[in-house]
Amino acid sequence: MSDLAVIGGSGLTAYDGLEIVRRESVDTPWGEPSSSLSHGRLKGVDIVFLARHGAPHAIPPHRVNYRANVWALHHAGVRRIVAVAAVGNAEEPLAGRIDLARLRAAAFEQGGEAVAVGRPGDAAVAQHFEPGPDV
Repeated sequence: MSDLAVIGGSGLTAYDGLEIVRRESVDTPWGEPSSSLSHGRLKGVDIVFLARHGAPHAIPPHRVNYRANVWALHHAGVRRIVAVAAVGNAEEPLAGRIDLARLRAAAFEQGGEAVAVGRPGDAAVAQHFEPGPDV
C-alpha cells in the first residue's frame, strides 16, 4: 500500500514509467472519482495515480469531483498527494467569462471550523521527484 499519490491534470492522464500493479474502483460518499486509482511503482516508489479529468480526458475543470477524488485516495491509504496542474489560457484574454469552478462546493464540510492543512512543499514528498526547470 502506498501513502503517496499523484493526481494528474490536463495532459497527464497516465504517468510514463509507472508500472501499474492494479486498478481500483472506489465508491465514495461524494459520488464517483474522476477515474479509477492506478496502484503501481514509479522509479522504485509505490504510488497511486488518479487522472483528475478522467481517462480519457473528458471532465471539464468545473465538473471535477475533487471531494470524491480525495476521499478515494484517503480510503486507499494515501496520506500525501502531489497534484500536477496546468493553468491559464493560450488565447486572447476572455473578458466577461464566468468562472464555473465557483459554482461547486468550496470544501468537504459546508460549515464548522477551519483546519490548518500544513505547509505546501513538503520535503518528504519532494524527495521523490526530480527538480524541474526554473521558470
